[in-house]
Amino acid sequence: MSLADAVAHLSPEHWERANRLLVRKALAEFAHERLITPESDGDGGYVVRSDDGLTRYRFTATLRSLDHWQVDPESITRHRDGAELPVATLDFFIELKTSLGLSDEVLPVYLEEISSTLSGTCFKLTKPQIPSAELAKASFQEIETGMTEGHPCFVANNGRLGFGVHEYLSYAPETASPVRLVWLAAHRSRAAFTAGVGIEYESFVRAELGAGTVERFAATLTEQGLDPADYLLIPVHPWQWWNKLSVTFAAEVAQRHLVCLGEGDDEYLAQQSIRTFFNTTNPEKHYVKTALSVLNMGFMRGLSAAYMEATPAINDWLAQLVENDPVLKSTGLSVI
Repeated sequence: MSLADAVAHLSPEHWERANRLLVRKALAEFAHERLITPESDGDGGYVVRSDDGLTRYRFTATLRSLDHWQVDPESITRHRDGAELPVATLDFFIELKTSLGLSDEVLPVYLEEISSTLSGTCFKLTKPQIPSAELAKASFQEIETGMTEGHPCFVANNGRLGFGVHEYLSYAPETASPVRLVWLAAHRSRAAFTAGVGIEYESFVRAELGAGTVERFAATLTEQGLDPADYLLIPVHPWQWWNKLSVTFAAEVAQRHLVCLGEGDDEYLAQQSIRTFFNTTNPEKHYVKTALSVLNMGFMRGLSAAYMEATPAINDWLAQLVENDPVLKSTGLSVI
């Protein structure tokens, strides 16, 4: 792919449409959250004014139950000094930053998330829309990669700060690009394995990777004079290896507390959560959730070691609680 091809989705037409859709969402969500107060224009429409009162956004909308606003994207216009201006999401946030509580420190980061979200929308606009009748019969993975909206309430819902455009095309769920996970060996002095009742490390890893891959990884360690029994295998998002682990954990890599074993054999698809993967080579195998240090919807998508160590026991407790509750059991409810 050429440098120009990587941004082929960023056309004037797609950009204009993406901005209109995102301003529509911003008006609806911020009115619902009462961060802005649309005023009736006396002609069946509404007006939202910028912080300085000089820019006006006009639109029509239907007010639903619980203060939910259904804004018509085609009706949105932007006016200043008697002139109509393009509907531009980045300008919208700059013009209303005080009303929205965006400080000078936060605003640049938020604008970057908005810009990334707009870029993602442009890419989605290049994909053919799938009719609902087809989606109803589609596989779960076709539905996952066919989703276009993202989080229904967050406006900057596709921020993914840390992804370059080539990484976006490789790892975003809507691109449906196959991914092979990177596997690391972590020394047992610095890593722990915890699992639900009945799951043992050796058999679990062998079932997920296959005997051949496990033996190949063991040979990689042995060739470096290391004992495979001293290590635990950890799946890692490729982005995390290239951008974080190889740099932030350089000391661990240098001291062979972390050893890169290479890619696994199976291919995966990123799910809507970005850092969770579905195995397309062997769909009967487990989903894999990885740490991913990109900023998305205001949060760094890491994984807490403390939470991960405690989670299996919590899951077992919850599953047992549901299983033994007669009311829940009568409904057929179970924990996945």
